[in-house]
Amino acid sequence: MDSAEILNLGFHIDSRTAIKNAYEYIKRIEIALDKEYGNYALKLHSEISNIIGTLGDEQLEYEYELLKGRCLHKTERVQEAKLIYTNLSKRYPEDPRSSLYLAEICLSEKDQEQNQVILDSVSTDHWLHQIEVLVRKITIGENI
Repeated sequence: MDSAEILNLGFHIDSRTAIKNAYEYIKRIEIALDKEYGNYALKLHSEISNIIGTLGDEQLEYEYELLKGRCLHKTERVQEAKLIYTNLSKRYPEDPRSSLYLAEICLSEKDQEQNQVILDSVSTDHWLHQIEVLVRKITIGENI
């Protein structure tokens, strides 16, 4: 079959479509997390693990791993989440989200010093940084 015949059958051979679909699936998992369905989100996350690796999109792989850390954190598997965030922050230092999620864990574990070190090491321009700073101030009792 040529590509026109395959498309007529409803199959898309363009990898961009597969990557777009994977991002949409990741959004669904994020919605489940936002609704506090951590175990369900983790289950959804594990269902696409073999697909993500085959697509060969580095940004998609980063989003997938970051989401795994968030799912683990939400299901109170904090040590596993910390490991993922630490590894991601080393591999992708230009994206502050993994470091900021790690800072959040440090704060919840009452490690205010490490929380401050992490906050000081990332860009203050990111919206999540501003939220983490506010959460820190509230947690330690500073005036906002």
